Amino acid sequence: MLTALAFLVRAAFLLFAPACHHAGDEPSWIALGTQELVPLSPLRNDLIFYPPLYPYFIALVSRALGSLEAVLWVQAALGALLVPAVARVGAIAFGRRVGLVAAGFATLYPDLVWFATRFWSETLFVVQGREAAVHPHERLLQQVVRRVFVAHATAEEGEE
Repeated sequence: MLTALAFLVRAAFLLFAPACHHAGDEPSWIALGTQELVPLSPLRNDLIFYPPLYPYFIALVSRALGSLEAVLWVQAALGALLVPAVARVGAIAFGRRVGLVAAGFATLYPDLVWFATRFWSETLFVVQGREAAVHPHERLLQQVVRRVFVAHATAEEGEE
């Protein structure tokens, strides 16, 4: 439910946010994804300075769906997928209620909405990073978080 709401918030932002100029690295990302990656081969270009995955994401989605606007819509959907990831991490670390509250914040947090609807690589890497880092190590994450809280609670009791 929160994931759908997160997508609706991001979609509304895409549709109704005031137009603004591209900022920061956005022109670079767009140029890399639309001009520099011709031909579309990692062996036939010299992309070194920027992380290569995001320009390929722009190139593949814009070519497959026909526009740069389509890239933002796909990215908004990916940005909404951060919500269940945050809910899962919060639930593992602190319990189901905290996971739901954290997911609620991720649904509406302005920076997460904005990044998901602009040409910034953060959305892609945050969602991908969670899958790579947290999912395979959920049990270890639970143990570490519990130990930290037990140690913290024990230290506070000793101070009183």
